[in-house]
Amino acid sequence: MVEYKGEVFGDLKIPFVVLHEDAKKPYSEDEVETNLSSSIFEIPDSIVRNFKEEVVEKKRKEAEEKGKAFFDGPMTRLEDYTVDDTDHKLYLYLERTSYFTFAATNKSIDKEMVREMMKLRGDSYLNLNDGLANPIGVNVGVVSESDNVIIITRRSEKLSQYPGLYGIPAGFMNPDKDKTPFDTARREVEEEMGIDVNDLKMIGIGRAGDDRHVEALMSAITDYTTEEIEAAPKSGKWEHVEINYVDFTPKDVMNHLTKTISEEPAGVPPGTGVWIPGKSPSWVPAQWRSVMDILINEYGFKDVWEEYKNKMMV
Repeated sequence: MVEYKGEVFGDLKIPFVVLHEDAKKPYSEDEVETNLSSSIFEIPDSIVRNFKEEVVEKKRKEAEEKGKAFFDGPMTRLEDYTVDDTDHKLYLYLERTSYFTFAATNKSIDKEMVREMMKLRGDSYLNLNDGLANPIGVNVGVVSESDNVIIITRRSEKLSQYPGLYGIPAGFMNPDKDKTPFDTARREVEEEMGIDVNDLKMIGIGRAGDDRHVEALMSAITDYTTEEIEAAPKSGKWEHVEINYVDFTPKDVMNHLTKTISEEPAGVPPGTGVWIPGKSPSWVPAQWRSVMDILINEYGFKDVWEEYKNKMMV
């Protein structure tokens, strides 16, 4: 039996692994320092490097057959990080990578050659030096201060990453546009919601349980009301199919979080939990975790846990 390596919350097994976080005291923008090196990440294993060309060609042909284009794009890789608990600072060491490299590594973990590369370099979620591209995805939970609601979306089926699942505004860091994850958060919220945010905080960083890419968990406040959000022009509105405004209280948020993960995926053995590694019935795992942390930060763990028990552990 494979040992479960993800997060456990009550009877849920969430396919997400925390590298570092502080839900009680999230990091403000001046408490997170980033250093983007001039180097470009290169896959360390020659066999996987050659495999990259095969992946790109295959994906390109598949796209052409559908009348679409398959193109590369810049991404930002988390090379390493350090924590200074004395001054409450988080240091992120970044380098450039690309979507093609992501496709040939993180998105190809099921391939034997990629698994072998990871095994030789240290096959652990905590090891960022595993030979994978490890681009940073940024998830930002936004609370409307005016209406005291948190914004929860449902992702479009057209998205390549987690299509059709519930989530929050999110996207990958782009080294040509974003110097920090905070820049990405602002850009993604503006594109998807058409609004500005303030009081941005970083709760922590972790890795997705399916392809191990890095996830930054963030929170933000907006002065926009729900009516203003609905009316705001959205350049990235195609990324979601619905917007839900959930009252930002432990009772209402937990009711939404538990209701939307109430069905186990087909084929899950009884008793293994709603989530299993690599699968989620209706939520992006890291984004569910982000909403939970934002709720805990505001109301404390005790109240959130009591509502969870009322909804799930009956």
